[in-house]
Amino acid sequence: MKFCSYGYIPVSKDDPKYRKEKDRADYLKFDCCECSNCNPEAAQDIHKLAHLFTKENFDKILENPSQFAEGVPDYIQPKKHRHNKRKYKSRLPQAAVKKIADDLIVHFELFYQDLMDERPEFKASRFFGAAQAQAVAEAFEYIEEPSLIAKLIGGEWFDNQIDTMFSFVETYKKTEWFEKQVFEIEEGKRTKESQEREKVEKKKREEEEKRQANEKREAIKIAKRAEDVIALENFKRI
Repeated sequence: MKFCSYGYIPVSKDDPKYRKEKDRADYLKFDCCECSNCNPEAAQDIHKLAHLFTKENFDKILENPSQFAEGVPDYIQPKKHRHNKRKYKSRLPQAAVKKIADDLIVHFELFYQDLMDERPEFKASRFFGAAQAQAVAEAFEYIEEPSLIAKLIGGEWFDNQIDTMFSFVETYKKTEWFEKQVFEIEEGKRTKESQEREKVEKKKREEEEKRQANEKREAIKIAKRAEDVIALENFKRI
């Protein structure tokens, strides 16, 4: 149907452009169109069955939706449960996180090029862009299984996309550059912990020295009072 030049798809049988195209199709004896305008009953059945679609039955349902829809109650959209999605924050410097994100994008572009023709219809960034790469990069050290990547990017568009990216992450973690980043973070952490321990020990020493000084001053005061008492007693005896 030549609706491209109009920039929209008519959604009503009353649309004059739809009527014109329908009459033309009937005149030329085209096969019956299966769009929701020409076959609204099938469209309703497909909507009712949407939650039952699988890879195995997808084509069969589209071929004969009424057969599958018989006896199936109307689909009721479940209530959305509000949940707090965990946000990951990398301990690595932002420059390192950006490099990881950029490398993830390059990896996906190579995966996409191998999967598609030389000139695919859409750019790779349509399926894995900067936002998804940033999310994976921030959670990089937490990724221990493919399922976390799937959660971070909302699932996969292509077969083996998640598993391939997980393999890339596992290999990337073993690179000299990444291990150096982790070492520097750990070294900085150890240095900071050592400095904190030194501060605590220094504070303890100062408190102990202060306590001993106070005890010494108190002992001197007691000795002085004792001397004064003895001197007073000797004076009374004179």
